Amino acid sequence: MGSNEMGTKYKIWFNGELRDYDDCKVHVLSHALHYGSSVFEGIRAYKTPQGPAIFRLDEHLERLYYSAAIHRIPIRYSFDEIREACIETVRATGLESAYIRPLVARGNCGLGLIPKNMDTVDISIAVDFWGAYLGEEGLKNGIRAC
Repeated sequence: MGSNEMGTKYKIWFNGELRDYDDCKVHVLSHALHYGSSVFEGIRAYKTPQGPAIFRLDEHLERLYYSAAIHRIPIRYSFDEIREACIETVRATGLESAYIRPLVARGNCGLGLIPKNMDTVDISIAVDFWGAYLGEEGLKNGIRAC
């Protein structure tokens, strides 16, 4: 995620600011890498005559915050800040339709199962082009659910 078929690298919102694609890095001792302590949402923005429209952004973000709370991962940004960051990141790509991936992940807080610093959390929002989830054939002919 983060670059299109042409290799164009988009900006990613990372820990409070839009950053260049190559400047978004997490530590190899990230708790999320070792123990899977992260939550995310997959959100779509669709092309409309007025520009990209993000589908049920508030509901997705409510679920993101709920998931983080269940896992006791603090999100240090307000709901409105993350909401605006999603919109800003979509805008920065210039895409008419897109896939949005907000990710909340425990950072480098020691190798133990219980994090030494519970507040070490990396938050990112990546946006990329993502065609039909079930393929163009699925759009044209429908899909079988079973």
